[in-house]
Amino acid sequence: QFYLTVTVYVLTQPSNENTISSGHRTMIELIDKSYLYTDSRGKLLNHLELAKGLKITEAIKIVAEGAYETLFKFDDINETIPYVLQYQPDTSRWQIIQDLADKAKCHVFFDYDGYLTLKKIDLNLIDNEPVVWSFNNDGLDQFYAGSVRRFLGENIANYIRVLGGNSDTATFMYDLVIDENNPVFAGNPYSIQQIGKYIYPHNNGNPDSILTSVDDCKFRAKYELMNRAGYDEAVSTDAFPIFFLEPDDIISIHDEACGLFGEKYIVKNLNVPISPSLMTIESLRPRRIIQNWDFI
Repeated sequence: QFYLTVTVYVLTQPSNENTISSGHRTMIELIDKSYLYTDSRGKLLNHLELAKGLKITEAIKIVAEGAYETLFKFDDINETIPYVLQYQPDTSRWQIIQDLADKAKCHVFFDYDGYLTLKKIDLNLIDNEPVVWSFNNDGLDQFYAGSVRRFLGENIANYIRVLGGNSDTATFMYDLVIDENNPVFAGNPYSIQQIGKYIYPHNNGNPDSILTSVDDCKFRAKYELMNRAGYDEAVSTDAFPIFFLEPDDIISIHDEACGLFGEKYIVKNLNVPISPSLMTIESLRPRRIIQNWDFI
């Protein structure tokens, strides 16, 4: 017996179909509440100014409450806005919220209960957190319906450049390179000596206004290098709907035919049907050379 908890989504683009091939059916699509903060639904009507020193959590609430949000679930975050932020009319509220979350080094998303959720970025999350759900292709798992495993190497980089600042502050720059002339990277298989120079200019090489110091730029450069000195192993898993799974949850998959041997994966996206059909879970396992945040 299964119990379906109440979940909160926005209904978009319903359709009614009557064809020879499909018969008569109604189709609906549901998206999490971030849908209400984008495009014409979530644009600012007036100029918005966020004061220097304002807690970022309070700033996010101000932006969200402008779209009548009342449900919040935030980690304990004390970062403040380092300078006055000004946003022009027609700016997406979701983009502002994401910018503020980046400044606080957080992920932001809506959970199944409709709460705007702010979680601290933990680069070791996949190893430190417990498994929420395990899948096993053993003939006994009634939820598991198969996986597709893929190699994603398009984001590889070993030369990171980050610029910070804006028109009201100085410009800051931090370069981080896997160069074997630096003893920290001696023998690293992703060094420029081994594979050549793969450059990632953060923010397309333009100053990122949410980075207001060299330390901010260094944090972003470390974050990018740890995520790009290696590759992602992506897995698309079909399963009977598990309605409590959320982004950043940890799952494990054992399917030897697909080369999966019980490793942990972090959930990135979920496609959950309302009709009696399978859900799709998009998850990743980073295969990284640099795994210790304090490597420099």
